[in-house]
Amino acid sequence: MGASRNLPAGPAGWQQCAGRREYPWGDWDEPHPGIRANTKESKIGGTSVVGIFPRGAAACGAEELAGNVWEWCSTPYLNYPFQGEVDAESLYTGNKRAGRYVLRGGSWLNARTFARGAYRDGLNPDYVYDG
Repeated sequence: MGASRNLPAGPAGWQQCAGRREYPWGDWDEPHPGIRANTKESKIGGTSVVGIFPRGAAACGAEELAGNVWEWCSTPYLNYPFQGEVDAESLYTGNKRAGRYVLRGGSWLNARTFARGAYRDGLNPDYVYDG
């Protein structure tokens, strides 16, 4: 077990989990093999309703953190390693820089590699993309 950190508490009964996870639920096939997210491997071929992949839930119970549609983040896309602090910005107010913002989670159109927690991409918020 890792050292205890002052992290916010999750839903009632949820325990903080030590270590990093490749996907929100852990490894792709652990503890039981099967499709856990709407990625290319699901063969659905489009977006799906939320809740049909309950075995893909994170330890805190959150679902749909991987696959289905890309999730916008409020941070500008910057190259690693970051230099200094990175401030979150709002895509919906005037507090926005021109350029690319971070996307995470992958989509139905992408292979499961793009749904990993460590994978990120970036696009301009004005770009239209059906994936």
